[in-house]
Amino acid sequence: MDAMAHGQARNMVCLGGDVHRHVAARLRRQVDQTDSPIVASEFVTSSITSKGLSELLNDWIQRGNPDILHSRSDERGYALLDIRPDHMQCTFRATAHPVLAKASLYNQAKYVVTAGIPGPQRDG
Repeated sequence: MDAMAHGQARNMVCLGGDVHRHVAARLRRQVDQTDSPIVASEFVTSSITSKGLSELLNDWIQRGNPDILHSRSDERGYALLDIRPDHMQCTFRATAHPVLAKASLYNQAKYVVTAGIPGPQRDG
């Protein structure tokens, strides 16, 4: 986190997976210190078909970390990224029924990272 805070790169975005839930979060220089500066944005995509955490556990995790802006483990899907020089948009696409052949996807949430503004912001 210190390297991100003091490095030349700006508008840092970290991408992850393998936690079986969609997540949008702020990353701070000092974890668990809400007065610490935001140094990056984090987006994690859910699994396509594998089950996630129970919503009870997912909610408990989110309540314990105010920098988690979005977290859903009850639906499956993917994250669609639109990356441009002045901003990046992450759209979490999801379905409640991934095993059904006719399951439809919808936009679960959208976040944007704008150049010069630290952390993701809800878009819409």
